Amino acid sequence: KEAQRQSNPKNAGRKPINPVLMFLILMVKEFLGLSNLRLAQILISDKSIKFFIRKQIHWLIKCGKIEQTVKSNLPKISTIRKYLEIFSADGVLSRCKSMATACFIADSVNIAKARRLPLPQRIGLIDASIIPIAVTHLPRGIYQKIKNGHIREVEGVWPYRRLCQLNLDARWTKKNNKRFFGFKLHTLTDAVTKIVLHDIFTPANIHDVNQLLELCNHAPESMVKIYADSGYCSEDREQTMSESGLKSMFIKRPYSHRSLTYDEKIENNKRSSVRCRVEHIFAGLKLNQGFLPKSKSTVCIKGECDLVILAYNTSRYQVIIDGRLKYPKFLIKEKNRSIGDLVRVSG
Repeated sequence: KEAQRQSNPKNAGRKPINPVLMFLILMVKEFLGLSNLRLAQILISDKSIKFFIRKQIHWLIKCGKIEQTVKSNLPKISTIRKYLEIFSADGVLSRCKSMATACFIADSVNIAKARRLPLPQRIGLIDASIIPIAVTHLPRGIYQKIKNGHIREVEGVWPYRRLCQLNLDARWTKKNNKRFFGFKLHTLTDAVTKIVLHDIFTPANIHDVNQLLELCNHAPESMVKIYADSGYCSEDREQTMSESGLKSMFIKRPYSHRSLTYDEKIENNKRSSVRCRVEHIFAGLKLNQGFLPKSKSTVCIKGECDLVILAYNTSRYQVIIDGRLKYPKFLIKEKNRSIGDLVRVSG
């Protein structure tokens, strides 16, 4: 209702698009990896998309989620962008994402118990990925003011038509001797199902270590181990994690005055075989879902991140239901080892 009021405050012209219908359209956009322009074209030309949306609307009416019949008015590009911004600013997308993830994990636990497979939420993976966007060219003095936090002074320099094309929240960062401009997505994922449990959206210049403890605070109670790369190594933070009941399985880093021993190299290889699964997740987010934000607004980019993660978790949930989930060897060995210990104790 708030989205309808903001999109048409004077209640003039034709009736605004139903928010539930618009949410379905945005989900179709992320599942197919489309831009706003391509989505508006497909809604007109593709009959299968219309049939899918009409079928979902009838199901919602049957369940009582929608009171009256919704007319499937085709949205314009500006309408798609406006609803995406409203949903993201109000926190609708983040709440839907957290609720759906909780349902997916609960069902995956029941499926694993019924099929006697390794339980999820016991091993976590933490990593971050850069989200590059179009570069905002600013004078050197103004960019320095933005870094110091004087954003209101900078906003008064340009008119709105110029300011809407700028992104004053994105930052520069360097990785592998390459510079990137944009944001960073920090994620906590499940090593068994590859479902994203929690994510944090920050500017690109925020270091990964600064978000480690906040991600650990959102770890479920059943989680006992967390794998991450060598960039997260910190004795203070590892001690804090051990106090909260989490065992840190980070990749060991060699220093200038001390090189890695043979045992540490072997242990790094074992941990890397587990940690590499998080790279599959980022590949699924960026390649399979076609995630490449093109909007300039920070709110819209954050909303696109929530939609992409929701679409990715839904696809992973479908893999679990169909029985196509491939369990890695280390999880099968760990499960067999724990069963053997129980047999010996009972004997």
